[in-house]
Amino acid sequence: MNRICIPVYALLPFALMLLQGFWNWFRKNVLGQDDAKIPENSRVIHVTSEQQFKELVGKGKTTKRSVVVDFTATWCGPCRYISPVFHELSAKYPCTIFLKVDVDELKSVSQGCGVTAMPTFQFFRSGVKCDEMRGADRNGLETLIQKHYMEVELPEDEKPVIEAEEKKVNGSSEGLRQRKPQVTNVETEEQWEQLMKQNQESNTALVVDFWATWCKPCVEISPFFEELSGRFATTVFARVDVDELESVAEDFNVSSLPSFKVFKGGKVVDELNGAIKSALESCWGWFLRNVLRQDDEYVPINSRVIHVTSEHRFKELINANKRSVVVDFSASWCNPCRYISPVYHELSAKYPCTVFLKVDVDELQSVAKNYGVRSMPTFQFFRDGVKCDEMRGADRNGLEAHIQKHYVDLELPEDEIDGKLLPLEGLRPHKSHVVTVTTEKQWKQLLKQNRGTNKALVVDFWATWCKPCVEIAPFFEELSCRFPAAVFARLEVDELESVTAEFDVSSLPCFKVFKDGKEVDDLDGAIRGALERMVARHYGVATAAASC
Repeated sequence: MNRICIPVYALLPFALMLLQGFWNWFRKNVLGQDDAKIPENSRVIHVTSEQQFKELVGKGKTTKRSVVVDFTATWCGPCRYISPVFHELSAKYPCTIFLKVDVDELKSVSQGCGVTAMPTFQFFRSGVKCDEMRGADRNGLETLIQKHYMEVELPEDEKPVIEAEEKKVNGSSEGLRQRKPQVTNVETEEQWEQLMKQNQESNTALVVDFWATWCKPCVEISPFFEELSGRFATTVFARVDVDELESVAEDFNVSSLPSFKVFKGGKVVDELNGAIKSALESCWGWFLRNVLRQDDEYVPINSRVIHVTSEHRFKELINANKRSVVVDFSASWCNPCRYISPVYHELSAKYPCTVFLKVDVDELQSVAKNYGVRSMPTFQFFRDGVKCDEMRGADRNGLEAHIQKHYVDLELPEDEIDGKLLPLEGLRPHKSHVVTVTTEKQWKQLLKQNRGTNKALVVDFWATWCKPCVEIAPFFEELSCRFPAAVFARLEVDELESVTAEFDVSSLPCFKVFKDGKEVDDLDGAIRGALERMVARHYGVATAAASC
């Protein structure tokens, strides 16, 4: 029998392959780091055929847009490192077309383009290759993207959408009123130090435009910068002339003009170089989501969220409640978790009959592991101590829909009842008075009357064929008795479709509160407790007492 000796080093490639496979599985299923996950605002197109590649590169001829191609491979470590950056830059520079080509899937394309190393980034103008960069260099990649960037009019379906983010930041449509542009011109180092001190002590974003009078791009983008300052009243906007304050420009490594930097807590949290209006507007969505929102450590005074600090306490809260329970599994280092955290606190006040818990997966690893949590944020729903539903990701609408799905109106303990809803003794009962809106003219008149006042207008969008709408109608009329200083109206969606479309009514019943002619709050679903609290929130006991 012949025996063969195999040297240990000959087994190393196989061992590495096994380790790589295990590591990929571990990252995806245990750490929740999936390279395949694509950010919601990504504009990267994954090319799957040679024909598609030619069509997309050729698109630059007709649209005058530059094209950047990321030649990558799933087994390439540097490719995985730079991939999230590539997705991020695609949202930041919307006028450039971003393509991704897997060299193993499309060997003919990579060979035809002369790709011999990964990652390789190639740039095309008018269908012709004009530049190339090899390696996972973020700064180098962004510099080349800016070099070949061309401002063009984007199709409607590709234009950056930031209006919805503005509403999230300001909290209501009242905060969206255009104010006079307000940009602080920083002229001395003392003034700059005072501005930074204020930023360190507050939770407000500070956006600074580093510019120069002789810089033409700086002057051209200046009106747009002022326009942004008029749209965001809660943000501080400042302008620094680099020739007047050279030391400040040097401290923050300003090497090109214009340069925009966002500060929070006295530190730079994001920046953009160049007078690229569409890029500044596009990345503003990131500022809104990650910078301008309330800090996740801030807990509103009306929050009902319970921070769980032990496994025993978790089991106790899950099992002892007859109410539905929702658990937010999060982590302090998780950006989507920080984004959704203020929303979670807000929903806890809106739906008081649900118990809201928050678990830090690093603090309570055993709990997260036992309940199969693999990515953050994860929201799990429990009834009678048993998990009945789960949602992953920072989707506000999806989260609220799940909460409503499992919501049950119950009698709350005395210590959990909102003081605004306690019976107002000695107040005479009022006859119910709900205005039925039947024409657009009547609706416009109602909104006109609401403008210029601080009186709440509560509108019930309903339909005769909607059973939940019919069931909650008597309770809506009851509320009109209890809150006589507010105006209550009912609008049938089939009769006034234009009004329904204008206010994005997509489910029934839908209740909206208006003040000064603008929508300030809404509620979807026939949930009595939540509706009652929404009305009280915009009414107040003092107002009720004065009215009666």
